[in-house]
Amino acid sequence: MLSIIIPAHNEELLLGRTLYHLTTAVDELGLPSEIIVVDDASTDRTAAIAEEYGVRVIHVNHRQIAATRNAGAREARGDMLLFVDADTLVSVYPLRAAVEAMEKKGAVGGGCRFRFEGRLPLYGRIMQSLAMPLYSLARLASGCFLFCRREAFEAVGGFDEKLFAAEEAYLSRALHKKGRFVILRESVFTSGRKLRTYSFGEVLRLFGGIAMSGFKSVQQREGLDIWYGERRQDPEEMARQAQIANDEWVVEVDGRPVALLTEPEWAEMFRTSYKIKPLAEDAETLAKLNDVEFWNAMEGMKFRHRATAQLGEMAFPLMNALSRGRIVMRGMY
Repeated sequence: MLSIIIPAHNEELLLGRTLYHLTTAVDELGLPSEIIVVDDASTDRTAAIAEEYGVRVIHVNHRQIAATRNAGAREARGDMLLFVDADTLVSVYPLRAAVEAMEKKGAVGGGCRFRFEGRLPLYGRIMQSLAMPLYSLARLASGCFLFCRREAFEAVGGFDEKLFAAEEAYLSRALHKKGRFVILRESVFTSGRKLRTYSFGEVLRLFGGIAMSGFKSVQQREGLDIWYGERRQDPEEMARQAQIANDEWVVEVDGRPVALLTEPEWAEMFRTSYKIKPLAEDAETLAKLNDVEFWNAMEGMKFRHRATAQLGEMAFPLMNALSRGRIVMRGMY
């Protein structure tokens, strides 16, 4: 059984999208699974949104992500654990690859590639281009998607609760010692909001301090505002919600808004090409592409920069829904 654990603190704006993608992926996977949202002292509708999706909700008051992840693991029933961030979009492809790595390829754990969704400042785009090669080279899993066998997780003592950040890096290194640890070629999308709400100088000071002080710098909450600060509301996400309310070029799948095209020309381009004739012979063919092949096809159509950021977040629901004809455009006419 696969247990998917999502730590969440005041994530009402993004948790719904995450759960929509995950529940869709779990249904397609066809494996006994459970989704657990660990609500860590939220003061918004985080728990209510999780309950709307029918997933298990656990309430804690840690305000420390390592302890929150561990609380979810203790409640999990599965022999395979997957930790996903509340702002991350997961399709069936990395989900299936993670299960196969553990069940068929002898891996004790691992992670996958990731992309930041949404528009990024210049420094954010540079960080994105560097992050994945560095993670792969170091064989470290990002906290947005980390999987492991329960027995290995328990053998290393789970996430180190002395740490307020970088707990996934330390767990990755510990799992390495227990067996094969893999970084999958499949990818997920995770929110780029931290790169939009914090300036380059702030991020540089934070990571520079961690690099200079090492282990001690992540053993206290102070100074780790990018993870624990109150600056959590992404201006782009708030604008998205306002535009959804005003029906401005919204893309819906199965009746839920999954993407927003904020520029008229991109909205028109998507409206006229969503049958994907330029990408594949037919929609059914596209639905069978994995996410890497999908991105190659998207790049072949010159969807880059701002367009890629906007269209990228809808890649997964598109692959799931195109052949069923359940895409609706609102606000186009």
